[in-house]
Amino acid sequence: MKLLKKIGKILVILLILVLIGIIAALGVAYFFKNRDLNDIYSQYNQATDNLNKSDQENKITINNLQDSYKELNQKIDDLTKENNDLKSKVNVQGFGIVKGTILPFIVGDATLGQYQLVCASNISNANIQNCVSVSSLEPKFMMALPEGSYNFTARIQTADAKSTMANYRATYSEYIQCVSKNGLSKCDKSKLTKAVQVDVKAGQTLENVNPIDWATLTP
Repeated sequence: MKLLKKIGKILVILLILVLIGIIAALGVAYFFKNRDLNDIYSQYNQATDNLNKSDQENKITINNLQDSYKELNQKIDDLTKENNDLKSKVNVQGFGIVKGTILPFIVGDATLGQYQLVCASNISNANIQNCVSVSSLEPKFMMALPEGSYNFTARIQTADAKSTMANYRATYSEYIQCVSKNGLSKCDKSKLTKAVQVDVKAGQTLENVNPIDWATLTP
């Protein structure tokens, strides 16, 4: 009888140890499973955040492209209108077209702007002068002028566009005309600053009238 009791106690202890082992194993398994679930949940949240961020960036990019497209269309419309107006003057009102380019450079002085005022001065009548502001970033210009003879000059405008830089003026000179036609090596520098008389005729388009001779200091 005593032997059976001892065996029973031993079996109970063993059973308790087995149960403790099973509980411990289940606890460890639960810990690792819960950690894996947390990792998966974290990865899911990160992926969702990335998708949302990507979607927001795509929307911003699309909006920027739409704005740029609208701005470009507006510029095209403005240029089309300007060209149509110029054609109307040429075909109906007896105007000619003059095209040219300024010398693009950026002025470090904050009081000065990045625009140059290009003017066509009528040689026969000093009261007739046509001017246009030209950006250093878009240095080409086009002017519609009534028939006549003109000299072309360019001056740097102030930042407020109300006046121009004193003492400096670029001209469309005989030297610049020679360089555009014959190349630099074949032109005489003595023709620097000598203004070219540009004769404009109705329906005519003149190219390369470039007021870029800045060699003269003028009052």
